[in-house]
Amino acid sequence: MTDSGLVVEGPDRITLSLIERDQELVDILKKHVSAFSFGIQSPEIQRKKNEEQQRREQIQEENERKLRRRALEIQKREEAKRLSNLTPDQQFAVLTAAYPRKSVYGEHLARQTFVRLYRCGHLPDISYLLDLINKHKASADWNLDGGRWIPGLKRWLRAKPWIEDGQRIQKT
Repeated sequence: MTDSGLVVEGPDRITLSLIERDQELVDILKKHVSAFSFGIQSPEIQRKKNEEQQRREQIQEENERKLRRRALEIQKREEAKRLSNLTPDQQFAVLTAAYPRKSVYGEHLARQTFVRLYRCGHLPDISYLLDLINKHKASADWNLDGGRWIPGLKRWLRAKPWIEDGQRIQKT
């Protein structure tokens, strides 16, 4: 039942045509119902069905987004835990691999700076350092002139950019 009348929907066109041919049934419907149609949905019903379908799709998409975010967060926590269990030399190797400016000569000095900061407890978690490097890689300063102005790893570590972000340092 709708506001405009009765809508009869059948599983197939054959059933609908049989109802339409039954003149007695059609006469009964005409006496008791102001308006009716066979198999044709009113625009209002179709609009409501479309809105409901869109609502269901939006809810499903939102749930999928939440699941993806949750899985990404879990994956990120597991990766952070794995990285924090590495030795300082292994952590430095991961940091060096992620850092965009490579220098054969400066690697030794950068390693000394890293070890000194690590021993003093002035380094944040390695996963945070990697996130910070990725953030800096996307910055305009580091992309200027094809990366010409990216500081060496030693200079970047000595500048302690994690302090600017307000990162708490975990004592080791």
